[in-house]
Amino acid sequence: MESERSIALPEIKKVDSKEFLELINNGNDYQIVDVNEQALDFKLSGNVLHIPFSKLDEQQKKLDKDKALILICKFGEKSFFAAALLQQNYGFRNLVSLTGGMETLNKLLDEKKPEVRR
Repeated sequence: MESERSIALPEIKKVDSKEFLELINNGNDYQIVDVNEQALDFKLSGNVLHIPFSKLDEQQKKLDKDKALILICKFGEKSFFAAALLQQNYGFRNLVSLTGGMETLNKLLDEKKPEVRR
């Protein structure tokens, strides 16, 4: 009988869309990083650094270890794995992954738009 191996996943802070909006609106020093292969349509104003997941190893030096990094992707999975890679391979510590990704965030933002009255 073969022994089972388990992979220990790192503890990465996960936030949902509402928590994400609170985080970026309360004056914290953060950097948002889009890890999709093609840049996402980001419906919020602000600086979003696009570093495709496939280029993260070679471009991680563009990231500021002194700031919180909020990693985003389309559905929330790739951003978690990007955070794990940055933590395990490069010593980043203040990492946040957006669960549900931009799909969920954009739906929430669309819901919050004020109705236009005619």
